[in-house]
Amino acid sequence: SALIGIVFYAISILITYFTLHYELYWLTPIAWFFGGTAVTTFFVLGHDCAHASFLKSNKANDFLGQIFFLFPFYPYYAWKYSH
Repeated sequence: SALIGIVFYAISILITYFTLHYELYWLTPIAWFFGGTAVTTFFVLGHDCAHASFLKSNKANDFLGQIFFLFPFYPYYAWKYSH
C-alpha cells in the first residue's frame, strides 16, 4: 500500500505539472483525487506505525511513521502522543 501511495503521489505531481504548464485546468480535479488519495494512504500507514502495528520493531515503526507523515505535512510524534 505504500507503493500505491508513491505511485498516486507521482501521478498527482505529473498531472499538476501538465495542468500548470499547458494550462489544462480541467485536469485539476483529477490531480486532487490522486493527491488526496496518496496523502490519505500515507497518513493511514503513519497511523499504523504510531500504534506499532505496521512492523515488529518500534524503532522501525517510528522511522517509517516519520517518513509517511512527511507527505501530509503532519508532525509524527505530536500526533502519536496526542492520539
